[in-house]
Amino acid sequence: MMIPPRPLFMLALVLPPAVMVHAVDTDYGGYPARSGVGIWVDVDTPMDARTKVSSRGESWDLVMSDEFEIEGRSFVAGKDHLWTAVDIPDGVNAALEMYNSSNVYTKNGKLVNKIEEGPTNATYFNQWLEVPGIETRTLHYKAGMMQSWNKFCMQGGLIEVSAKLPGAVNNIPDAEHKSVTTNPNALGYKWEAGQKVPLAPLTPVLDGGYYPTWPGIWLMGNLGRALFAGSTTRMWPWTYNECDADLAPHQAISACNPNPGFGLNPNQGRGAPEIDILEGGGAAISSSIQIAPGMPDQYRRKPVVKGGLDTNNSTMVTNIYCVYGKMCLTPGANIPDAPTSAFKERGYKSWYQGLRYAVNNECPPKVQQVQGPQGYLSVKAAQDKGFIGLNTWYWEEMSAAKDVHADLGLIDGKGPLHWGINYEGRCFPIANGYIGTFLCDPDSKNPKCEAPRREGVADTNQMAKFEYQMDAISANWDINHDAYTTFYVYQVEWVMGPTGYIRWSLRDAPLFEIPAAAITEPPQDPTGNVRNPKKLMIEEPMYIIFNVALAKA
Repeated sequence: MMIPPRPLFMLALVLPPAVMVHAVDTDYGGYPARSGVGIWVDVDTPMDARTKVSSRGESWDLVMSDEFEIEGRSFVAGKDHLWTAVDIPDGVNAALEMYNSSNVYTKNGKLVNKIEEGPTNATYFNQWLEVPGIETRTLHYKAGMMQSWNKFCMQGGLIEVSAKLPGAVNNIPDAEHKSVTTNPNALGYKWEAGQKVPLAPLTPVLDGGYYPTWPGIWLMGNLGRALFAGSTTRMWPWTYNECDADLAPHQAISACNPNPGFGLNPNQGRGAPEIDILEGGGAAISSSIQIAPGMPDQYRRKPVVKGGLDTNNSTMVTNIYCVYGKMCLTPGANIPDAPTSAFKERGYKSWYQGLRYAVNNECPPKVQQVQGPQGYLSVKAAQDKGFIGLNTWYWEEMSAAKDVHADLGLIDGKGPLHWGINYEGRCFPIANGYIGTFLCDPDSKNPKCEAPRREGVADTNQMAKFEYQMDAISANWDINHDAYTTFYVYQVEWVMGPTGYIRWSLRDAPLFEIPAAAITEPPQDPTGNVRNPKKLMIEEPMYIIFNVALAKA
């Protein structure tokens, strides 16, 4: 992954930007830079990049940028004022790589994150084994993770990154690549029925095998440091500030605690939520937030169960992965509140409401995606009627995002285009089938855990017990091959507070937006039998992470 010069913008809307930055260390306020440039702004950032107009029309000033112009910059711990590249094995998502600080460096005015083959034996203490102990595992790749943890955080604002994603796209040999890829997108042609068919840069990715990595550009609450489990356990990804006797034992810093220590405020819930600018690879990437506590089961999709409609009667294998393609046979397992009949007994809406999706204009029109240009009126009529008849998506009765409750209002209140409608049949963000996971301590026997402790096996008593659901509010959106050969400008605009929002954009064109109300005012059971926790709009100071992962998952 290569990141050339682009600025990062940040502003707390209730305060001048200088105050926002100076709040990190008030001493800076008395010692301004002699250059007149903000203390976190790279002097190589051009003047015309030092202001930006937000999606709501406000002028925001640049408070931090990094142009990566200094050749051979080292990001080893303690060497850089802003970034630290870690030396640690990746321990999540069945990872296959070792993070080395030497794999992240600057070259020709760009930040490079190099991925290499080659085994590394990593020895570490694994507290998640049935009998915790030292184990050695072979990691087959090396890559980099760079963090601004405990150095630079932002609390609202706009972050903008220009990045070229990693893939096997070298069609000529060079110093880094001794061989030439056979990737048809990179070669510019494919063979079809014996004919050589040319491919354009905007052609969608044909074979995901040539894009095997999982790049990430993301933000995380500074109270948790990525890959350091002692700091993220019961901390990630909480954004909750209510004293709840049922949830408090599972949140490390709870609003029920009058004396949390460490200089923290009494009776204030804290955590380490996550905002993913992008993650993933191949033909699509994901933009998301990760938050806790998650919604109870009674507000989620219907589960795919063993022995149900998605179980093969011959093999007795249950296809639990059908949710990702929204092709499950189980009613209600694909899309929350679709079909209406599967959720009628609830008497209230399911999942997060009013999410906003907009077309990806980088993709050429593909009418076959929606069987013709999608119209606003038919989708709006179906939404107003409150009835969805099918168990999967149908373009005339549901947003192109495959979200029953998507916002269909005018984009930014202006028109003529509406959120959620794919007018031209272009690539369109789709509500992600992954909606979170259930987190447990190693001794938990809860069947929702990924690996519940077996009956009769003694507890390890290594840590405070916890069991909680976390939610991922996420949209997947298609990218073309040129995302791996040119620099796309990825943006996240984040405004805190009950009227705030988080918006993902590509070159200033919106793709996905989560209004604060979706988080702070979730659906509720009118009978009061099952309460749906009201989370806090993300407001934690968050640091920046760049990484490239390789994993089985």
